[in-house]
Amino acid sequence: MNCSIMNTPHNSKPSVDLMSYNQDEKVTNDSPQGTDPQQPTQAKRPETYGFWKTVVIVLCGHLGVRTTEQRKTDFARANGVHVFAVAVMYFLLVIIALIVLVNTIAY
Repeated sequence: MNCSIMNTPHNSKPSVDLMSYNQDEKVTNDSPQGTDPQQPTQAKRPETYGFWKTVVIVLCGHLGVRTTEQRKTDFARANGVHVFAVAVMYFLLVIIALIVLVNTIAY
């Protein structure tokens, strides 16, 4: 903000030169009409992954077959809570499968 005070006699209040106010700081609104410029647009934010893509991420993470670029893309697009929930479900499924396998072999 650029605001200059003009020299005035010491008896009166200083006046503010409003002509120089905001000349250096111009606010432009390049967003379409009716949208909030502070909200991220769909073009800037990548589309988030769905349920099955999250399952694929967890399975590939278990096997360790994701490349570095794929892993970076996954971190940018996947919701951490969803990945955690799918990982917990996968963990429980593996534990149940192992229990069934051991009981089948043992008896």
